[in-house]
Amino acid sequence: MQLDNLIVMSNNFFGPAIHEFFAGFAKLSAVLHLI
Repeated sequence: MQLDNLIVMSNNFFGPAIHEFFAGFAKLSAVLHLI
């Protein structure tokens, strides 16, 4: 039970962070292609 809560908490915390990281990485690579 406690392990499930830990997994849910880590998904809620890391999910948006990973999404933001990949969004920023995509923008960065798009900018590099323009140069």
